[in-house]
Amino acid sequence: WFLRLNPGDDAKLAEIMTRLVNGDTSVLQVDDEMDMDTIVKLTDRLKKAFYGVIFVGLGALSSEAATRNVEAISALVDALNKTGVRYVLFPMKGHFNVMGAVQLLLRETGYPFGLDFSRDRMFEPGKTTVLDVLEEVDAALIVGADPFSSFPKAKAMKLCDMPVISIDPFETPTTFNSSVVFPAAITGVEAEGIAYRMDGLPLKLDKILDCEYPSDKQILERIYRALAL
Repeated sequence: WFLRLNPGDDAKLAEIMTRLVNGDTSVLQVDDEMDMDTIVKLTDRLKKAFYGVIFVGLGALSSEAATRNVEAISALVDALNKTGVRYVLFPMKGHFNVMGAVQLLLRETGYPFGLDFSRDRMFEPGKTTVLDVLEEVDAALIVGADPFSSFPKAKAMKLCDMPVISIDPFETPTTFNSSVVFPAAITGVEAEGIAYRMDGLPLKLDKILDCEYPSDKQILERIYRALAL
């Protein structure tokens, strides 16, 4: 099925479906703007699954209501599991090797994302993610990402008020709006490296073409050495 939602309705949908999974049909009278017939059919189909996966995309994870969205979807997964159906929650990634960054942070800090190393409590979603600290920072170093395309517009515009340094093999809206751009070799084509699939499996990538640009790793190492002098 395809169910069209209004912006900001992700958590509301998950909450309605959770109540339906728990047998509460009174929720069907709550909202006339949502397609309740399709929601009921979709919920019934989820309950009949043998093993289900709910994929959560960047829209739900990057909105102002991200915390509520995650809590509501997690509650739905928990309710489905309690019915005897095996369900898992799988967050989607928007850029190449985002899972690699997640795996590195988990290994080194125990936390998956949104770390602020200047705080005593370095991981506190709602306070330490990039969307939370944009009002506090005065510069940004962006590596292999395109926040001007993926951030909410109001948040992306905050980057226009500060110097932005980008490291990227491709031209993007972010490199276009950057104060400094370091072109990098493409990993897996012009440079070797390791990339992680979304299921966490590491893949060794070989270099197959020569390139005039250094890899993003080499660029970061040179910046680090210069700062350490």
